[in-house]
Parts: sequence; C-alpha cells; structure tokens
Amino acid sequence: MVDDRVSFVGSYTLDSRSVSLNTEVGLVIEDEAFARELRAQIERDMAPGNSWVIAKRQFPLAVSALNGLGGGLLSLGPIDPWPIQNSSSFELMPGMDPVDPGSPEFYERYRDVGDFPESGGILSSKEILTRLYKTVGEAFTPIM
Repeated sequence: MVDDRVSFVGSYTLDSRSVSLNTEVGLVIEDEAFARELRAQIERDMAPGNSWVIAKRQFPLAVSALNGLGGGLLSLGPIDPWPIQNSSSFELMPGMDPVDPGSPEFYERYRDVGDFPESGGILSSKEILTRLYKTVGEAFTPIM
C-alpha cells in the first residue's frame, strides 16, 4: 500500500538485484476501492491470530549455554553445520491476547510450531534448501 489510493501488487522487491537481475512483475493500481480492500486483507492476514511470530526457542539453561557456545563458534566459519536452530515460528494460542516476544508471558501464550510451519515435516524440501543456502550462501554472496 502506498496510500489509500495507490497500490502495488507483484513480486518486485525494492533492491538492486530485482532492478537488474531478477525477472519481476508488478501492477500499480490507482483505485481507492481496491486500495481499501487490499489494506483490509493485509491487516487481516497480519493479525496476531493469523500470523506467526519469530522468536527465540526456549531451552533449558544448560542446553541454551551449549547451543550458544557451539553455534556461535561454528558460525564464525564459512559453513554452519550446527543442527540446533535458536529461533522458531510461534503461533498465538486460542483465547490468548498477543504479547511481544520479550514479554515474560510470551511462552505461556504462544506455541512453538517449528521453523517452517505447514511445510510437511522436519526434512521438507523448503527447510533443506534454506539450510543449504545458509550453509554455503555466504561464501557465494560476492559473486551473486
């Protein structure tokens, strides 16, 4: 949404890669009724009961310390083989009011639904590809 009159719908990302390398598409629509409807749909989708929150996983203290040490040291290298992810997607539990991830009540109100909710399991193709990009992507960033 640009304002209550102009909308943009498309895959175009406002960065130099989209400008010069990617094939992108988008529509600029100048229509107040369309803009109002688009805004309503976006706000509905962003409502706490309809979206996930990315937050730190809750680990026992010993696991948290080990994970921070192991993951931190290994992330200094060109690949990241550490299997434990520090963050996850959380969904608001029915009947609960939303709070920020830093709130003491966060883990009482939100349920951990995993790295890629609704993607088909721990070894989904989306998760494997994302972890592969995370592992080798940084080395290839200068040439991409």
